[in-house]
Amino acid sequence: MSCSMEKENDQSKELRDEYHSQTKSDDDSKDDLSNNLVKNTKLELNALIKKAETLPKLIAYGEETQLILSCNDEYKKKAETELRETPEVVAESLKIIRELVKGESDLFVPDLDEFFARFLRPCKWYPKSAFRLMQRYYRFRINYPYIMENMAITSLKKTFDSELFMPCPIRSVKGCRIFIIHAGSKWKPKEHYIYDIFKCLIILLEGAITEPHTQIAGIEIIFDMNGLPFSHVPHITPRFAAMLAEFTQRCLPIRLKNVHIVNQPFIFNMVYAVFKPFLSEKLRNRIHFHGTNMTKLISMVGEKALPKEYGGSDLVFTPIGETLWQYFYSWNDEYEELFQYGYRKKNENK
Repeated sequence: MSCSMEKENDQSKELRDEYHSQTKSDDDSKDDLSNNLVKNTKLELNALIKKAETLPKLIAYGEETQLILSCNDEYKKKAETELRETPEVVAESLKIIRELVKGESDLFVPDLDEFFARFLRPCKWYPKSAFRLMQRYYRFRINYPYIMENMAITSLKKTFDSELFMPCPIRSVKGCRIFIIHAGSKWKPKEHYIYDIFKCLIILLEGAITEPHTQIAGIEIIFDMNGLPFSHVPHITPRFAAMLAEFTQRCLPIRLKNVHIVNQPFIFNMVYAVFKPFLSEKLRNRIHFHGTNMTKLISMVGEKALPKEYGGSDLVFTPIGETLWQYFYSWNDEYEELFQYGYRKKNENK
């Protein structure tokens, strides 16, 4: 599927109706942006670094989960080897992508090198590919506007507080940021709509994308399906699966290295059957089913990076409660600005 600017197709309309049947929505609003490349922004790197130094620590599994906004020599070497990241390539790619964005007059983004790097690094600094990724990313919001409705950290507090999402403080053996999502019995669909789960995931990923190390090394996601009941299955519809697959495979500006499924019961086969028709071969090859045997998971992620319940050596689960929400809420102004970027209007000719 593609992220086109055409009028919503039937699938999009049905998914919108499905969303509205479960939760209320508010009218979208955007601040008026006067320039195609916005220079007055809270997202400038030095401003983020300065603010990060003043915030309370985010503690998960008894360890501080640090937001690292600089890039050390190890990751610089990795970026050069894997992503063609040299000073010459970077300078030329930044120049070209700015020109491409200027030519897309209804696309508004911050005029920051670090912002463009979010799209350039997953595309190995090929500017035309990165620009197409940027277009798809923002057109996704147009094709599925109800996903962006009420995309406010304040409105997602209940879901953040549920401890369905756990960021791991230690990176994998390959330097990836790791997120654990509890999508089995801990998820109560009537309390936490599947669309709110997706919104929280977007906020988590946007935070991860800020980190140069994560841009370079990517992420790994662990879905803990322990206790998944049959009653959850109807909430995972083909329309939702198609939307999520489109976002993950075509629109997400991050290197998704692996998806790990653990503690899945037999009923999970029904869930995977819903997603499978929409998954590319590349993504299917990166999905690993571990069940209750964590040997392969440990070898892929690393013993030190995993909590003890998944075979790790040091990390012990501690309730995170509303700490996660409080942390992201402290960045609320930056998220509000971030979510106002994109296409200002629907251009039927795109």
